[in-house]
Amino acid sequence: MGYFSINDFLNIVKAASLSTLILISIVLFAHRFTSVPRSVFIIDWVLTVVFISSLRLSIRLIISFEASYERDTRPRNGFPFFQKNGNKDRKNLIIIGAGNLGEKIFRELNDSFHFRYNVIGFLDDDQSKIGRQIHGKPILEKISDLDPLAKRLDIHEILIAIPSATGLKMRSILEDAKRNGISPTTLPSMGELIDGKVTVKALRDVAYRDLLGREVIRLDEEKIGEYLKDAAVLVTGAGGSIGSELCRQICRFDPAKLILFERAESPLYEIDIELKRNFPHINIVPTLADIRDRRQLLQAFQSHFPTVVFHAAAYKHVPMMELQPWKAVRNNIVGTRNVVEISKIYSVSRFVFVSTDKAVRPTNIMGATKRAAEIFVQSQNGGGANQHPFHDSSVWKRSGQRW
Repeated sequence: MGYFSINDFLNIVKAASLSTLILISIVLFAHRFTSVPRSVFIIDWVLTVVFISSLRLSIRLIISFEASYERDTRPRNGFPFFQKNGNKDRKNLIIIGAGNLGEKIFRELNDSFHFRYNVIGFLDDDQSKIGRQIHGKPILEKISDLDPLAKRLDIHEILIAIPSATGLKMRSILEDAKRNGISPTTLPSMGELIDGKVTVKALRDVAYRDLLGREVIRLDEEKIGEYLKDAAVLVTGAGGSIGSELCRQICRFDPAKLILFERAESPLYEIDIELKRNFPHINIVPTLADIRDRRQLLQAFQSHFPTVVFHAAAYKHVPMMELQPWKAVRNNIVGTRNVVEISKIYSVSRFVFVSTDKAVRPTNIMGATKRAAEIFVQSQNGGGANQHPFHDSSVWKRSGQRW
């Protein structure tokens, strides 16, 4: 009853109308309207709608009054329409976008006990909306005026309620917010909203995908699962930022064995403990070794015979590689060559090389070494098996498998 809405009112009207029609039918057949004024039915219908609606509306008003009292507002402080909050925990908020989405989210923020925001107003690029109000809050300026407005008002956060905003528009808003020390949050795209219902729980920080200006690419998980499930998978650089996340995602597809190949002890220990805790049914094998050492690589392949290899081990910090270029060459190029050649010896069915955008048009040592590694990996695509260096015929594999 505390959520009385227009739909509820229409349902009351329908119910009252149906009951009045039934009453009219009974009186018509029983008494032919003799000694029964017809106005009685109209008065009865009106009073029924008014009394039932008033009861439900009064409950909502009481709840709204309690919410307003809980928010502990204090008198306005010089700016028309702006209310400051006496509670220091409350944050002044500007909603970017004065459309249906902005209106809905404002209503939920205004009615919520848990989200302690003081909505200053709205910004919108539609010139015809500026100067109007939404539930008593003004549409102040255009979105491009956020910068001067932030200097005039004490704004702590902005909420971007424009799911259709382009990546260019989002970047522009974020630059203005960052310049003024304002925290940005946003709503999911319409594809992320369930049945078009917008709730305060849908609020989240601005993510990289909001800046893309295109739909997020969805991976075909079924095809990925076909070659990862029950397979022996080796990940080089398993303790790094990319390698560790690869390991987490690979474990979702239930491989029989996951070999963590990493030369740094602490990161290897941390990812090993995490994966064993979260995926106890998977055989996690931590291997403290270096891709530059062919003997260590051969030992890992000979012990576990991986069928899928994810090569993520690399030096990646551009300034450090500029200072020590030969380290980048040895690790990124020679190390990649070692992993590729030994993967060919053991006829790995799939080899995935993790590269970088710096390799597209390399202008630094790190990008150049990764580009050289890319070229080498591509040149080996579809290569056959070579003889094992220890001349052990038992490890010869079938050639011509997919990479």
